[in-house]
Amino acid sequence: MSMYQNFQGLSTVVLFLVLALGTNSCENSSSQKTIPGPNDKIYTVETASVFEEEIPDILLVKGRFQPSLETEVKSPLTGKIQELNVQMGQNVVGGENILRIQNERLPYVLERQRAELREAEAELEYLSRSGNFYEDEYLNNREVEYPEESERDNYADEDAYPEEEEAYDENEESFNMQGGSDLRDRLREIIQRRDQENTDNERSEAEKEEIQESRQGLQQAKIDRIQSEINLTEKQIENSTLNAPFNGFISKVEVAQGQNIEEGQVLYKIIKLDPIELTLEIPQEKAALIKSQTTVKITVPLIQKKIYEGYISFISPRVNPDTQSLPLKISVNNYDQKIKAEMEGEAQIILSDSKHLARLVPQSAIIYHENKAHVYTINGQIAMRRPVKLGSAYREWIEITEGVNLDDRVVSQGADQLRDKEEFIKVR
Repeated sequence: MSMYQNFQGLSTVVLFLVLALGTNSCENSSSQKTIPGPNDKIYTVETASVFEEEIPDILLVKGRFQPSLETEVKSPLTGKIQELNVQMGQNVVGGENILRIQNERLPYVLERQRAELREAEAELEYLSRSGNFYEDEYLNNREVEYPEESERDNYADEDAYPEEEEAYDENEESFNMQGGSDLRDRLREIIQRRDQENTDNERSEAEKEEIQESRQGLQQAKIDRIQSEINLTEKQIENSTLNAPFNGFISKVEVAQGQNIEEGQVLYKIIKLDPIELTLEIPQEKAALIKSQTTVKITVPLIQKKIYEGYISFISPRVNPDTQSLPLKISVNNYDQKIKAEMEGEAQIILSDSKHLARLVPQSAIIYHENKAHVYTINGQIAMRRPVKLGSAYREWIEITEGVNLDDRVVSQGADQLRDKEEFIKVR
């Protein structure tokens, strides 16, 4: 066979293959379905149109989650760990019993303090009664304003007094004639001496009352001190049972059951993850556009198909000199507690007084396939999956920067039930 004949035969085979491939391609193209057959599954969905609207500018910033509260619990007394009811990593509810500390000395201390209190109160009662006795005696003395004649011997000189009394008993004329003026002067001296003695008695009673009041005050102070010691001991006994201060996770346990501990020793650490805080920093030139309490949307790379919501809870008054950025904290609702400390998150912070035109679809239209965002667009009765790039979340909408055109229709409800690249759908 000549070379020419061989070449001619090979050309014929190649032409046959080309024709066959073309025929198959045409057949496949003509066999693509646009209408579902009797065995095709049809999904009922809702749709929405892609539209444009001015929305506030969003600052996308990455940060890390930290507990909103972290507490290091220390022992309120010296003793021994009698019960330990938790372990590291355990989720606890506020008020739940964590551990119990045993101190055998405290009940005896409390009994002794209560006995001292009873004794001090009895002493105060005795002093109070003594004070009333002095007061009655003082009032009795005050009842006598002037001495009767029978009492004058108590005040006058025993030798001089009878002469004046004898002269005083005569009639007035005789009294004046026998030196009544001198007698009157001597009587005045006697009365003055008596008044001075009464004044001295009154001063003495006042001093007694002052001393008595001081004694009672000191005794009352003693009672107050003992009562404070009793309150402290009762509090220590009460605190021997330690409960969780809030809902959270036990992040570390520093003691073991049966271990002897000292007052002030760290027992365990507990952290609060709901709410949880996203800590981040923004460029300092954006600081004037950030407002406290602003609502923020948060996404977590390790938790797909969910957008969390929070608010700016803290704006630092100082710029970080090393990074020239402003530290922020965002409080995030974490009801399911899927977000853990040290996870990475991205915040979408609304900048005040700054807007741009955005292409929007409902947030429910976004699905994730192979860790990338997609939407299903509608073409007749077929829903076709398309990859998209996301922008800012705004209310119930989300911005799409690439992947869809204005007025395209997308599956807004029911997209999560679609699996293949193309699915037959029925619009509800």
